[in-house]
Amino acid sequence: MESYRNSAEAETRGKELKKPIVARLMPFAIGVILISMSMVLFIKGRSSKGTCSYDHVYRKVICKVKHLDAIPDDIPTGALVLVFGNKLDKAENSFGILEPSNFSQLRQVQDLQLVRCGIHEIRSDTFAQLSSLRRLDLRYNRIESVSELTFRGLKNLEYLYLSNNPITHLADFTFRGIRIENLILANNPALSQISSKAFAGAIIKNLALNRCSLSNLATETLWHVGDSLEELHLTNNIQSLTLPDAAFKGLTLRVLNLDGNGLTDADFLEDVIAEEISLDDNPLGEVDFDDSDKFLKIKRLSLGNIKLTELSREDFSMLSNLEELDLEQNQLISLNASIFAKLTNLKILDVSGNDIKTIEGDFDVHLPALRSLFLDDNDLETLPAGLEPFFSRLEMLTLHNNPLHCNCELQWLADWLTNHSSILHDRHALRCVTPEPVNFTEDPDNQFQCRKPVILNATLDPDGISLVCTAEGDPPPNVSWLGSDESLAASTRPSTYDRRNLQTKCTIAITKENNYTCTANNIVGNDSAIIDTTKIPTSGLKFVYQSREIEILETPQGFFVTALLLVVLGYIFRNSR
Repeated sequence: MESYRNSAEAETRGKELKKPIVARLMPFAIGVILISMSMVLFIKGRSSKGTCSYDHVYRKVICKVKHLDAIPDDIPTGALVLVFGNKLDKAENSFGILEPSNFSQLRQVQDLQLVRCGIHEIRSDTFAQLSSLRRLDLRYNRIESVSELTFRGLKNLEYLYLSNNPITHLADFTFRGIRIENLILANNPALSQISSKAFAGAIIKNLALNRCSLSNLATETLWHVGDSLEELHLTNNIQSLTLPDAAFKGLTLRVLNLDGNGLTDADFLEDVIAEEISLDDNPLGEVDFDDSDKFLKIKRLSLGNIKLTELSREDFSMLSNLEELDLEQNQLISLNASIFAKLTNLKILDVSGNDIKTIEGDFDVHLPALRSLFLDDNDLETLPAGLEPFFSRLEMLTLHNNPLHCNCELQWLADWLTNHSSILHDRHALRCVTPEPVNFTEDPDNQFQCRKPVILNATLDPDGISLVCTAEGDPPPNVSWLGSDESLAASTRPSTYDRRNLQTKCTIAITKENNYTCTANNIVGNDSAIIDTTKIPTSGLKFVYQSREIEILETPQGFFVTALLLVVLGYIFRNSR
């Protein structure tokens, strides 16, 4: 049996020796391949703590694996870009504390992104060795404080992101000695205090403070970067913000954005020198750009949703170089071209989302440079035909979402659209609300009709002291009362004017017995009715004599009192004789 087994083994070895050399070397080849793959993965940055990929062309390292507790120590020293985490990640790393040793071998890094890395502390001089660093992204971490020592040594940063951290305050000299083109602190709701010297000694070009909890800003806080600051975006503060009058003194800005801060006054504007100013979403109620020649620098001004109810010519008297004006989402009820008489360079005007019912004045004269006009989302029922030449030279016009009343007064607009449809943006959304709800461009032959006035009622008001005349027509007519002596008793473009019911009501107080004529007229005709007040019982009427009102009460009680008074007067008269 033993000899048989030995014989079989010998035969097997003989067969193995007879195999091709390729087959015999196969295990060795597989081993070499496995070793090579391991080396490649090592070069790409695979570590025991996670997986990083390395792009040799761009020298970029991306570490996507989460739950790392430190920066891997086998990252190629020649890396220029190092990325950990993304703002959309659900999981995060757990770096905890950053210190200089983390980057001692990465001195060539220019872009360092440490997003969602669980960082809660940064030791002094951590980045001091990264003299080539251009971008430092520390968003979505747990950093509560930063100091002058945190960023020391960073001389040429283009971007420093500190957004979405529980930073509570910025102390004196936090950024001293560093040069930053863009410092961004957005969504830091715990940030409630900025020292007056926080930016002292720093060179900052663009500063963004969004969704913080600041209640005020010290007068001199921004003065320290007055020579370098070009853009300031201080927006959507969680608390109502108060700014000192001299907060921007000495600054010459390209952009000043103060949207959504709960500002109730804008006295600080007197010291502002900026090309672009935005004050959207602040309950200011009014603005005043009429008393400083510094306003001549402004080219773009946004005043959306600041609760404006009216405008005056003086409000914009110092804005002769303004090119864009945004007044959307306010509470304006009328628009008069004369308000903009000084804005001879204005190219874009946005008054959408207001309550504008009427448009008046010569826009062609007062706004010679205007190219874009936004009138959508207002309460416009009609538009004067005098706007036609002005509309024709525009490049963009919006009118949708207005309750247009499509009678003969808007025939001109329908005709204008046939040759200028490219100017009107979203023209298919332009609709007639009355007299029939249809698309503005549909069936034009049966639209745009008017009706002459018809007096529905002309009589004594139930109060017994007034005459009332009600007339109907399309457009709603002007209604007036005329006395028999041809003097105008009353005239009105009615307080009860409503294009939806097309009626006008005019009421006058009777001053004397007379014949009164009610006249109703519109652009297509007129109607009239006569009332003879001498045939109306005088009971309950009021007469005006020498600016005094004398009430005549011809009731049973009135006669009784009058008779009693006459008896008493007669008795006194007889006794006196």
